[in-house]
Amino acid sequence: LELLEKGQLPSQSLMTQVHTVELILDGIKYILTCTRTGPHIFSIAMAGQEHTFVRTNIRLLSDGGYLIEIGGQSHVAYLTNKGGAATGVRLNIGGKNIVFSPDYDPTSLRTDVAGKLVKKLKPDGSHVRKGEPYGEIEVMKMFLPLKVEETGILNWTINEGATLAPG
Repeated sequence: LELLEKGQLPSQSLMTQVHTVELILDGIKYILTCTRTGPHIFSIAMAGQEHTFVRTNIRLLSDGGYLIEIGGQSHVAYLTNKGGAATGVRLNIGGKNIVFSPDYDPTSLRTDVAGKLVKKLKPDGSHVRKGEPYGEIEVMKMFLPLKVEETGILNWTINEGATLAPG
């Protein structure tokens, strides 16, 4: 609304009022539908149950945190780690840390550390079993094996010498 008051058009992503959010907590995946109904007001519902929702008021604090009001109670929250595919999201709400796990996708092979792919141990299209090494990465002058998390067919999308980011 602030941009419109200045005569500017907001980006398309800001104009979207409904977002689907997937969070994994303690091994349970929650799919939420978050709808912006006002400048600071959101309705949050479990996906598929939009008729039953929680209304919340969220304000940005000067120190980068958020003041969240739900059901007449206020909570201060901080996003301590935006996370990624390897680490997930970490929040501090009312002094308690909450860690949402990253989504588990067995079709994508990942590493927990940054490094360089130095050797492909299995050719493209080969059948690999759970726990079997399929490549080696160099991390701080050490060579570490990359192991398959699930049985399947290996399809390489990078070449030897490529830099790998965590996740």
